[in-house]
Amino acid sequence: MNQLQCHRIQSLQVLVEPKDREATWDAVEVYFQCISECDLNDRECTISCTRQLRDAS
Repeated sequence: MNQLQCHRIQSLQVLVEPKDREATWDAVEVYFQCISECDLNDRECTISCTRQLRDAS
């Protein structure tokens, strides 16, 4: 990782409020719960879980 990339990552971390970070992790947790209930071959289920995660952010 070069210096510019490191700076960008640090800048992004500063912009995320603790409450927003918590909401993001909550959405990720819900996503993993959802995806774990999907059959591995059920593409519609996995797409639905992904949409829920995307819409939560």
